[in-house]
Amino acid sequence: GVVQVDTVQVDTTVYSYPAVASGSGGFRLGAEWSANDFIVGAALIHLRDGTAVPFGTPFDSALEPLAVDDASGVETYFSVPVVLQGLRLEGAYSRWSDVGSRPYLPVEAGRVALVLHDLYYDGQFEPTLRVEGVRRGSTIVPDVDGNTFTASSPAYNILNLLVQIRIQDVQAYIGWQNVLNNVQAVDLPGLHPRFPRMMYGVSWDFHN
Repeated sequence: GVVQVDTVQVDTTVYSYPAVASGSGGFRLGAEWSANDFIVGAALIHLRDGTAVPFGTPFDSALEPLAVDDASGVETYFSVPVVLQGLRLEGAYSRWSDVGSRPYLPVEAGRVALVLHDLYYDGQFEPTLRVEGVRRGSTIVPDVDGNTFTASSPAYNILNLLVQIRIQDVQAYIGWQNVLNNVQAVDLPGLHPRFPRMMYGVSWDFHN
């Protein structure tokens, strides 16, 4: 008999992951006030200069580690009850006065959500509804060719929804991201926008 062996040429891209660790010191100084189910907090944040390394993903693995400058910012958050029992308004916001050359650090980031969550029937039924607006500021990212951190992603806002229900030991959820289909929500140059996405799942935990 005759055995025929076919060879196939496959083009591959080899990504290197150098053994270089990122390093940067800093501090966070904040305070929180809570009373009568109200929670409010704020903090100052400072990151000292150091070294940042790429994530090692296909879009940035060819980049070298880079030196980053000091960066300072502020953050604040709150959670307060709103009119109805179980209804709360929650939010968080952070802003950096100077991100320097730090990649993937948004100039600003924030979210505000209206959350309905409560317990019924002696705690056996627990529904949650969360309507959330998310703000992501401009960010230094790799260029289209993935050679340098010289590009900048645009700032954008998206709307997310989450419905979660627990009945005794069974919990189910379904969530939607970018419900309004904001086509400006692009994280990296050359990539598609954050199209609306649905996520769902079920979990349970039974004991004898």
